[in-house]
Amino acid sequence: MSGVVVVLGALWGIGQSGCVRQIQWLPQVGDVAIEGMDQAGVMDAPPAVDIQNHRGSVTVMVSPQVDSPRVTALVHRDGKVEADVRWTAASMAMDNGRPVLRVLSTAEGAEDVPVDIRVILPACGGVRVQNDGGPVTLLDVAGAIEVHNSLDAADGRSIFIETWEDLTAPMLLRSERGNVEVRMGRDSAGQLTASSQTERVTVDTGAAKTASVKLTGRSWIGTINGGASDQRIDVENGSVLVVLGLKDPIRQPVGPWLAPD
Repeated sequence: MSGVVVVLGALWGIGQSGCVRQIQWLPQVGDVAIEGMDQAGVMDAPPAVDIQNHRGSVTVMVSPQVDSPRVTALVHRDGKVEADVRWTAASMAMDNGRPVLRVLSTAEGAEDVPVDIRVILPACGGVRVQNDGGPVTLLDVAGAIEVHNSLDAADGRSIFIETWEDLTAPMLLRSERGNVEVRMGRDSAGQLTASSQTERVTVDTGAAKTASVKLTGRSWIGTINGGASDQRIDVENGSVLVVLGLKDPIRQPVGPWLAPD
């Protein structure tokens, strides 16, 4: 397992993405200023996104409708929500020559209430999320992906990824409670290991080429499209669903899913 994390650390931040999703903006409460945004104008690569949320939910969406990253933090509490969410901060910085957008939400020195973090950006080069107590949703992302999450209960989606990008970089998804669902481009590739300790694991590779497949009701191990990157999904209490076949909506405007041949 440590090898997957090392590779993610080395490659995280590589890749580009785009989408045609329509943005539905949330109320303009809780906009988080991004420190260091003056670096955004000279970035040679799309930024990776690194989010740590003490409790709540996380959504990362890539959309060409925006020309710069935007971070919103909405607080769950009774009464008026102040526009200044003091315990959530965001910054843009260079890390080993690559831009990284970091978002941190902590209960230290403030009320321990759930915070919903939403990041929208024109392109991303990878995503890493540490969260608890709510769903993590990644839409049209690319690059290496690492998510650690857990729901308050096991009967919901803990991690949901939907992207028409071909995921070929390392991936590590871990959920203590809650289901994990990944829907990705039809030419995604990697050395996939998906397992659950309690529920069913379903992997639909469509027309992709697979090799060395070993499967049981609670695990799926195999090579997809000859890929070499380690891609691991570990769920303690919940199910796993992986589907290949999402088509590029820019080139394929009639329905996003490619039926298996």
